[in-house]
Amino acid sequence: MRRNPDIYRSAFNIGNYTLFSIMCLSMVIPFMNIVSISFSSEVEVIKNGFMLFPRGFTLEAYKQIFSRSVIFSGLLNSVKVVLMGVPLSVFATSVAAYLLTCKELIGVRILGHMMVFSMMFSAGVIPLYILYKRLGIINTHAVLILPYLMFPYYLIFVKNYFHTIPESMKESARIDGANELLILFRIVIPLAKPIIAVLALWYMVDYWNMYFYPLSFITDAEKKTIQPILRDIVMQTGNGEVVKGGGKLFGKNVTMGVMALTAMPILLIYPYLQKYLVKGIILGAVKG
Repeated sequence: MRRNPDIYRSAFNIGNYTLFSIMCLSMVIPFMNIVSISFSSEVEVIKNGFMLFPRGFTLEAYKQIFSRSVIFSGLLNSVKVVLMGVPLSVFATSVAAYLLTCKELIGVRILGHMMVFSMMFSAGVIPLYILYKRLGIINTHAVLILPYLMFPYYLIFVKNYFHTIPESMKESARIDGANELLILFRIVIPLAKPIIAVLALWYMVDYWNMYFYPLSFITDAEKKTIQPILRDIVMQTGNGEVVKGGGKLFGKNVTMGVMALTAMPILLIYPYLQKYLVKGIILGAVKG
């Protein structure tokens, strides 16, 4: 009996659509719940708990968020760290990746091995604290930027992408008298826009969602970013209880409102960088 390949292809497609639909729903439904609770009155939240659409629609949660200095300053501090950290990290990673592609550089293989070594072993929190204390950056935003300045994992992706750029273009530029910095910024980086966009997105997510370092190394409430503040609010509110925060009550709708605000910047920026994401990752991963 001859088998019809169209049947198997249809079954495969149905299985894929079903699986990915379930995965999408598992991510969309919780976010809908967060947004709906943030726009609902606290009474409706306590009565219903889970909801996909707002009940007792109100903006009271967001009024409380923007009226409380601790939350507003946390959002501003996160924006400040992102705006300072992302350009510095992209610059440092791009320059280091280009250096690792220069075969004439003495010790380039040793530098590459050191980068890989740092991915597998970490000094730990206490040595980091001692180092940052001696550098005098504890309780400053510099302590949040320095650890994320260059990730070896991202560096390898960028280096592999740079390898896909024809060496003949660089040689032609050298013959015309261009130095290495000019080659990097006038030839390599313009041709590597997909991986640079992906790199900026990755660092943006890392800086915005940073939690451990501000929790460990920032003690001044005015310098804290939004993630530790969100953690404090979540820990305080517990299971739908309301707690005092600066003379007002923080309910679960306020907690969900802060969560929605922290996720919104990445959700708004991601669609503009999505077209570079797949291309940048694929080309950055296939060549070593």
